[in-house]
Amino acid sequence: MDTVNVTEALLKAILELIEKCETLEELRDSVKRIMNEQIKSGAAENPHTHRPAHPKVSREP
Repeated sequence: MDTVNVTEALLKAILELIEKCETLEELRDSVKRIMNEQIKSGAAENPHTHRPAHPKVSREP
């Protein structure tokens, strides 16, 4: 599947989730859950596709 098709599929899924979720928090959790599922299934097929998350930056002075 090429990048354009993946992007289009993700956008369609997000739009569908926006309609189904009642709060922003529900939407955020749903997107995170989908992305985690994709990473797990994709990493099993090609371990080089998973990118580590960015380190959290402390907002404290």
